[in-house]
Amino acid sequence: MRTTSRILFGAVPLLAVIAAGVLAGGASAQPNQDPPQSGDPRATAVAGNIDIGQPGNACATVGLPGTEATLSGGFTDDGTYIDITANPDGSQISGVVVKGGDAYNVYPALGALPWPDLHAPLNASGKPAAISHWFVCLTPVTTTTTTTTTTSDTTTTTTVGTTQPTVTTTATTVPTTTTAVPVITTTAPLVVITPTTTTKAAGAVVVPGSGEGLASTGFDGWWLLVAGLSLLAAGSAFLVSPKLRKLLRK
Repeated sequence: MRTTSRILFGAVPLLAVIAAGVLAGGASAQPNQDPPQSGDPRATAVAGNIDIGQPGNACATVGLPGTEATLSGGFTDDGTYIDITANPDGSQISGVVVKGGDAYNVYPALGALPWPDLHAPLNASGKPAAISHWFVCLTPVTTTTTTTTTTSDTTTTTTVGTTQPTVTTTATTVPTTTTAVPVITTTAPLVVITPTTTTKAAGAVVVPGSGEGLASTGFDGWWLLVAGLSLLAAGSAFLVSPKLRKLLRK
């Protein structure tokens, strides 16, 4: 009995040492789980998996507005990088989720399209992991249509009487030509009329005792006296000569 008790008493410490070694080995076998690296300052990396079809709204789970969906166009995907180039009709992309490896990147709205080079978090090599799947979150686009109604009030006036035709006179403007007429100024020469003074010659004055005969009276009509004397001589000859009278009578 004593021998059995001693064996059991010695075995208890041995079992405790073995159990401690097993626990220590199991703890050392657990790898350190570092947080995933997005590799893109625009994205937030999240460990684990997410996809369309799991319970709840995947977009709400990752904190994005809208509803998860896949695109049929408006993007390119080479297996590592995705370029989003257009919104689908009637909707607007509010975010993108890209899964690869053991984590996924969550991209919020990045402003005006296009959104280039979207990818999954980095793998152990420091490069983006190959894309396993991705989806977008969509919000509907609301179009507001404003209808403006214009009401026109039309007033009709009826006039009873004789309608006079309307005559429209079109005034034609004739250009006025102004001709400058040169003004000629003539200065008449000044005529100075000098009054003529007629001096009547005084009668000849005979000074007694002067030995010069008649004084000069200024008379110059001697040809009249000669002509008169000639006419008298012809008349006398006519009266005296009968032959001359007969000749003139024939």
